[in-house]
Amino acid sequence: MKLAVVLCIGLIAAAGQPLRAQACGAEKQDFDVTLDRTQHTLPAAEPGKSLLVFVQDTGVPTLRAPALLARVAVDGSWTGALKNESWFAVSVEPGMKHLCVLNQPRVSKGVTELLPLKAEPGHTYYIRIRNWTWVGNYMEVAETNEGQGTYMVSVSPLAQSKAKK
Repeated sequence: MKLAVVLCIGLIAAAGQPLRAQACGAEKQDFDVTLDRTQHTLPAAEPGKSLLVFVQDTGVPTLRAPALLARVAVDGSWTGALKNESWFAVSVEPGMKHLCVLNQPRVSKGVTELLPLKAEPGHTYYIRIRNWTWVGNYMEVAETNEGQGTYMVSVSPLAQSKAKK
């Protein structure tokens, strides 16, 4: 019986790997992030594209800890990173998108959040990343409504990230 349970768990874990590979970038990619506390205006989506706005909710806006940095990938390519209640936006081609969020440094090893999203041309999507390491490495990624998304952008700094070499 134990062998059957172990085999079943192994098969379930292996089934999730292709989805992770589709959504996430290279495991080893890290980012340096600076925050611009003066920028609260969304860029316009490029013509014919969709705009994805990623906003981070750490649950503790006054806490400044390196463990609250989250890397974001779309369709297998890292697009940037967030830290300490920040936001950033990226234009993408319309269609089915596979989003991935991982913590950096890897304090919550094994925690990968994936989100499929059908992006329509000309639309803006707000993706809320709840990244609460103070409650046991809790992370949740979900689409949120425009009101909540624009509010979070209005009170949060813009994350400007650069891939480390």
